[in-house]
Amino acid sequence: MQTQTCYTYELDDTDRIVEVDEPWLCFAADNDAADLTRERVVGAPVHDFIAGWTLSSHYARLYKSLRHRGAAVTVPFRCDAPDMRRHMELDLLPRNEGRIHCRGRLLRSEPRPRIPLLDRRTRRNGEWLVTCSLCRQMKMPDNNWREVEEALTEPYAEPLSGLPQLSHDLCPDCDRLMQGLIEAG
Repeated sequence: MQTQTCYTYELDDTDRIVEVDEPWLCFAADNDAADLTRERVVGAPVHDFIAGWTLSSHYARLYKSLRHRGAAVTVPFRCDAPDMRRHMELDLLPRNEGRIHCRGRLLRSEPRPRIPLLDRRTRRNGEWLVTCSLCRQMKMPDNNWREVEEALTEPYAEPLSGLPQLSHDLCPDCDRLMQGLIEAG
């Protein structure tokens, strides 16, 4: 399948997913998440599908701000695959009765050599690495954030012991971005 360039879903006033369109389902299937079926996601809280507590908390505040102020916002983000860097945007549009219409768009994609660390099926060891939930950069031991290719000494290798698991947080730049969107929404 080919990745869809635009998809939509809708949230109710309690942040539960009430609609997903066919391109959304195709995007999930194309990106190693075929388990995200309409039956599984419709009726579920959207926060169950947001990577990282920090980002989920920011989105909850952003949805509340959107409902209060009624202004639409656009969130830039990355949705990377093991062999592809994808730059995307998510438009959040307030609707009647506290609903929020969400429209994701693929802006551009950049192929890259396969990075096993980003493959959900890769065997994992007991170590952890932190990645930014929005820009996908990795947190370094010196607290700087770098692209995965810069963060790992051998990003294309898959050792017998497995690779670290990924934990999600927000880098300082993306945290400031989300704070600004919350204030603007």
